[in-house]
Amino acid sequence: MLIRSISCRSGLIVVMLITLLLGAIPLVAYGESGTDQGQGAGSAARMAKLLGCEPAATLISDQGSKMEYQFDDLIDYNHVELVWYFPFGFFKTLEANLENNVKFYNKQTSQPVVLPNIVTVPITVDNYYMEVTDWWFKRITAHAPLGLTLKSTSLQPATTYVIEIGPDFEFNNGLKLGKTYTFAFTTKGIDPGGTTTSVPSDEQATNQMTPGQTPGCSDIGGHWAEAGIKQLVAAGIMNGYPDNTFKPDDTITRAEFCAILVKALKLTGEAGAAFADTGEHWAKDYIATAAANGIVHGTSGNNFAPDVPVTREQMALMICLAKKMTALDSWQDFSDADQLSYWAMDAVKTVSAKKLMSGYPDNTFRPQDFASRAEAAAVIVKLL
Repeated sequence: MLIRSISCRSGLIVVMLITLLLGAIPLVAYGESGTDQGQGAGSAARMAKLLGCEPAATLISDQGSKMEYQFDDLIDYNHVELVWYFPFGFFKTLEANLENNVKFYNKQTSQPVVLPNIVTVPITVDNYYMEVTDWWFKRITAHAPLGLTLKSTSLQPATTYVIEIGPDFEFNNGLKLGKTYTFAFTTKGIDPGGTTTSVPSDEQATNQMTPGQTPGCSDIGGHWAEAGIKQLVAAGIMNGYPDNTFKPDDTITRAEFCAILVKALKLTGEAGAAFADTGEHWAKDYIATAAANGIVHGTSGNNFAPDVPVTREQMALMICLAKKMTALDSWQDFSDADQLSYWAMDAVKTVSAKKLMSGYPDNTFRPQDFASRAEAAAVIVKLL
């Protein structure tokens, strides 16, 4: 009886220990990391996560089913090299993924960038490396890269492109991404002499024109923002290019808009590098002044991404912070209001209510679109 009692107690203790141990061990599907598991019994909503990319990119919008990123630095238009990292391999599905689940297009025109997508280096058991013309894959455990080294075509300078990886992007183990990832990048421009440059010449040459000088921008005649552009150029707040153009419909970078805003409002503050990536930048003092006045904040890793084009919602926020505006609730009910980032909602409401920024004829605000030089000029003129 005593032996049986001890045996039962021992068995009970073992069961309790096993239960405790099992409860303390996290369960990971198929022994792999980098997955999201569905909620509730019987759920099949298991997805793989995108682990990262090179060069660095900043998340600008998280809509749950869609993640929008912007590469922090400008990309050389004739030397494009990008890499995305995933937790699983996909050499078995690479060709199908490129055909069905990866898009590459011009952001402003939606014109696709057509790539041949022909297998040029087949995968082998020796190196597990594969090339499909411009795309490549190399099997690396738990950190599998999808690379783009553009060889078959050339991109346009000073243009924004988007690479979209769809939710059905599939891996060798059958898992899918489950959400859409978009990555926008802007190519460097070319000066009139043909040299690649990462910064348009106008905001760097702050003393290129003196106040009161007649603007000589040859490409703004008849433009809807002509009067405002002339006013700002004459005041030395904005400048044209060495080839006597203004390029009103080109994008404007975060650094350039900082410089314009600081000069227009005659702001003062600290000089020097406010962020890790502005130490050698031509606009470092303007950016530092804007930061000291609470107008701008960094992105990831104490960076500012100065040469990335500013979006319309970012411009709205900077305006509100610069003028210390009180948030207003009465505003135009834009049809794409659901695309606003949460941090920009009050700012867009306020600038639209004050008629500092307006929407488009189709009743959209297009918060994620990059602002143009003309739009920046129009906003600054209203602030003066």
